Amino acid sequence: GQITTCCNPRTASFMTLPLVFTTDVAHIAASGDGSVIASVSMKGELFVWISASRSFTMVDTSGLILQCFSASPIACPISSLAVDEHGTTCVVGTTAGAIGVWYICDGTLRALPELYLHECASPVTQLMIHRSYGTVTSESETSDSSERFPGSVCIFSVYENNAIVRWIDGV
Repeated sequence: GQITTCCNPRTASFMTLPLVFTTDVAHIAASGDGSVIASVSMKGELFVWISASRSFTMVDTSGLILQCFSASPIACPISSLAVDEHGTTCVVGTTAGAIGVWYICDGTLRALPELYLHECASPVTQLMIHRSYGTVTSESETSDSSERFPGSVCIFSVYENNAIVRWIDGV
């Protein structure tokens, strides 16, 4: 799966990503440059495409899905999905109000603790990730250089009951 644009803005060429779901895609999200693409099936299966490794990674969402009690057999237990602009964090929200968080580094995903508010057991309808970046400046005799490093992560979650929650540094 590679997306390339041509010199002429009226034309574009593209290549489809491999088929990984047996059901329809319910949600899709991507990093700003498209290097990380996450998608969720109607069954709540989460796959993340990382272009650097040119492969899909299936993410275990079974713990999150077991918390979801849907009256509709056709409803997706995962109600929202987001990937941050730099492709370093992926989050999903569920119909039970839980939020799953994964950190993406060097082509691998690492699960972080689930986020859940007991007083706000309502489906997550929207997610947004903001990551701040810091700068380390190194001064030596040969050069002055600065290096950016990932700082804190802030996740905003919107719930069906109109609650908005800002999660900071808990991820």
